[in-house]
Amino acid sequence: MSAFGPYKFTETIDFTELKGNRLFVISGATGAGKTTIFDGICFALYGSGSGEDRRDTKTMRSDFATDDTHTSVELVFEIHNRRYRILRQLGHVKKGNKGATGERYEFFEIQATGEVPVVERQIVSEINKKVEEIIGLTLDQFSQIVMLPQGEFRKLLTSTTENKEAILRKIFKTEPYKMIHEKLKEKKIIAEAELRKEQLTQDNFTEKIIASFPLRESNLFTLINEANFNTFQLVEALKEETTFYKEKIIQDERKYEEAYDLHMNKQKVYHETKAINDRFIELEVKEQQLKALKERENEFLEKQQQLDSAERASIIEPIEAYFNELELEVRGKRTLLEKAQKENMIAEDNLKQTEIIFTTESNNKEAREKSVEMVIYLNSLLPIFEELEIKRKELLLLEKGSLEAEQKLSTIAANLQKHKNLLKEQKLEIEKLEELLEPLDSKVQQLTLLQVQHNKLQEYKVVDQELHILISAEAKQQDKFEQCKETYEDIEQQWLGNQANLIASKLVEGEPCPVCGSKEHSTLHIDIGESFVDEGELRMAKAALNKEESTLLTFRAKKETAEAQIQKVLVQLKEHEVEAELVEQVETNLLDLQREVQQLRLKKELLFSLKQPYKESIAKVENLEQSNLEMEAFYREQSSQVKQARAVYESKLSTIPGHIPTLQNLQTEITFATKQKEQLALAWENVQNRMQSSHDACTTARLALEHTSKSLQEAEVKREKALTQFRESLSKATFETLEEYLAAKLTETERSVLKYQCEEYKQRLHTFTEQVRERKGQLENKTKVELKPLEDELNQLKEMYEQALTICNSTKEYVKAGKEIEDKIASTSERITLLEEQVHRIMDLYDILRGHNQKKISFERYVQIEYLEQIVQAANERLKHMSNGQFQLLRSDRQETHGKQSGLGLDVYDAYTGQKRDVKTLSGGEKFNASLCLALGMADVIQSFQGNIRIETMFIDEGFGSLDEESLNKAIDTLVDLQKSGRMIGVISHVAELKAAIPAILEVEKQKAGYSSTKFVIK
Repeated sequence: MSAFGPYKFTETIDFTELKGNRLFVISGATGAGKTTIFDGICFALYGSGSGEDRRDTKTMRSDFATDDTHTSVELVFEIHNRRYRILRQLGHVKKGNKGATGERYEFFEIQATGEVPVVERQIVSEINKKVEEIIGLTLDQFSQIVMLPQGEFRKLLTSTTENKEAILRKIFKTEPYKMIHEKLKEKKIIAEAELRKEQLTQDNFTEKIIASFPLRESNLFTLINEANFNTFQLVEALKEETTFYKEKIIQDERKYEEAYDLHMNKQKVYHETKAINDRFIELEVKEQQLKALKERENEFLEKQQQLDSAERASIIEPIEAYFNELELEVRGKRTLLEKAQKENMIAEDNLKQTEIIFTTESNNKEAREKSVEMVIYLNSLLPIFEELEIKRKELLLLEKGSLEAEQKLSTIAANLQKHKNLLKEQKLEIEKLEELLEPLDSKVQQLTLLQVQHNKLQEYKVVDQELHILISAEAKQQDKFEQCKETYEDIEQQWLGNQANLIASKLVEGEPCPVCGSKEHSTLHIDIGESFVDEGELRMAKAALNKEESTLLTFRAKKETAEAQIQKVLVQLKEHEVEAELVEQVETNLLDLQREVQQLRLKKELLFSLKQPYKESIAKVENLEQSNLEMEAFYREQSSQVKQARAVYESKLSTIPGHIPTLQNLQTEITFATKQKEQLALAWENVQNRMQSSHDACTTARLALEHTSKSLQEAEVKREKALTQFRESLSKATFETLEEYLAAKLTETERSVLKYQCEEYKQRLHTFTEQVRERKGQLENKTKVELKPLEDELNQLKEMYEQALTICNSTKEYVKAGKEIEDKIASTSERITLLEEQVHRIMDLYDILRGHNQKKISFERYVQIEYLEQIVQAANERLKHMSNGQFQLLRSDRQETHGKQSGLGLDVYDAYTGQKRDVKTLSGGEKFNASLCLALGMADVIQSFQGNIRIETMFIDEGFGSLDEESLNKAIDTLVDLQKSGRMIGVISHVAELKAAIPAILEVEKQKAGYSSTKFVIK
């Protein structure tokens, strides 16, 4: 176990160190970590603690653990002749981290060739599943067979039936039986709901009948009004009502057919009369339309004349269009002529101006040639100036380097002097500290001796205080023991006197006494009154006396241990040449010497901190001296190079023109000369181009003017010919003036519309004339009739036949509704019968399973009773021995309070009284014995039901302190018998007698720092 509970470091417990002792005690102070050993085993196997209140893994990390130590448990165990190693390591949040790290799980089988993984993936779910598969037990079963946690195994003895049911459910997995009960409960609720739904549907049929049939005097409505009928009576009355309406349908259909025939005949007469009236109306409309057409005859004659004129004008339209095009062309060409004349004048003026500029530029030929010569001369000086510029830059760089070297040399010299002064100061300080630290070693030796003496004196002081406390406690416990002893002796004397009185009360004069044999009895009876003491009180007093005596012996043993420890410490003090009375003097000397050594150590640390800078200063001075020599040599070389470069530069400078001192001035001169040359050349080139362009433009303008003039003359000739042709066409088409022609012109669409209107008018006039003549011939010898009386009579007949049809359809609906209700009543009755049978069947099963019987025992509990009976039987085999045959456990069928379910209660049969009573009436020690036997019996039963699984280890936590000496011996005998059967039994206990009786002890020792460690002690 690492960082687990009170164990700070890695604690290894090797049970093979028991060396064949299969019964051992786990002993230690309260809170030392005895139960934590059980938690470690349970956690390694199942990932949880051993008890119900110890299942939270978050609390398992040790409070003493360091940040870099992970909480883990590793267990090596053997089962079925195979060895396994399992490791569970919890993650935790380290300082500076936000999340937990370090979580790890391992499960391997240890074989001769090495370790083999037991699971495919080392994850919690697969490991937990595999552990249960290999061991064959769940965590709850493991806690009842292997681990009997503190206070846990008494629950089965004294808890209520419901609590026992929960315990047995977890251990023997009877949850499916409870689930069957829950499933049946759900089915019962569903079945009852369906039955209520069908019953409600059946109750609603009466209302449906009232809503479906009209009220009349009949057996059906009489039955409903009486409200006291069964389903059979209702169905019979409904059949009778349906039969009535079936007969009524024949009568209603006959009435409907008669009314329908009358209506159809009258409707035929009406339509014939109405057709004649419609023809008279149609004739009147046609005559009015014909009259309106004749009134518009003049209008359409004018339209016909307009159409004829438009047709003649349409022939002339192409000639007019051609003339208009030529007119537009003449106007356009006249505009072009005017434009060409203007452009010709502009071109001639531009040519004259260009000739003047060309003459001027021709006279600048000498200036252009001089500019070219100047550019060539200046470019020839460029290489000389470039070389001079390079020499000047080299000189400047050398002068700059010389100046920087001079500055660096000055800086290095000043820095060298500064570090030499610092080195001298450091050397003086180090020599002074070395002189002060000469006595440090001797002082440290004296301090070590004083610390050893002080530790031993402190140990003596603590043990001496503990001894005084134990002496005082022993004295107080001695007084309590004496008082308890006196009380016990008084009670014993009273009990003996009571026994003598009982014997005396049974003596008969003349008969021998069963105690002394005398036949003479001075006192035959003594009234004991209220001073009677029974054996129970005597046993309680004896138990109290034994307890006080045990406590007294414990204090005495602790006192003797403390005295022996004091003698041991005194011997050690003598070895270190110090007396116990010198505690304060040693403490004073120790503090003074500690302060002195501390000051010397601080000075030593200061000396150490100074030596390193001193070494660095020496190295720094050496480096600076070397740098100073190197910089002096470099400075001399730089000065020599500057002198040589200056001489070369001055020699070159004397060869250049005086008015151009620098390369920059030369470049400026070249730029100016080049620009002047380019400007003169560009101006000459531009004037030449402009002269050529002006000649070309003047020629182009002259040609364009000639062409435009000729084209205008040709267009005017064509226009005159077209005008003559247009005038001749007007004369041929009988148009006297141009205005008359323009008034007669219409578009093609307008001509088409006008032509269509004229033709349509002629067609309609002919059609209406023929229709009027035909209608008059048809209506000859016929008159117009008034239709209102016929319409009124026809509507009355229609209402009669529709009413008859409605009555007939209603009657059919009554028959249909009656049949539907009858079928639904029948089907609903069948479903109710089936549902009632189903509800009764489910209720019977549900009552059986939930324990609705005289004994209040559910089906799940009935199964659990069988397990409990076997557990009780196995427990009684051990309890009989442990109680000297006094007690025997019995399962009780008595009902619990408030009518709660029963069947899992436990009673105890007392052979001394011949009566049985509740196990809760047992004393503390008796309860422990019974609980232990019950737990061992449960372990036997679980193993038998788990396929004869054999677990050869058991751990029992506490409980033996409540036993008297005899019961404790019996319990020890039981444990010895268990270990003889092959089991290894580990018991946590503070009882001295138990530790004395068992030779193997696993001691859990709590250190002064708070954390714990373990070791085996084999006597």
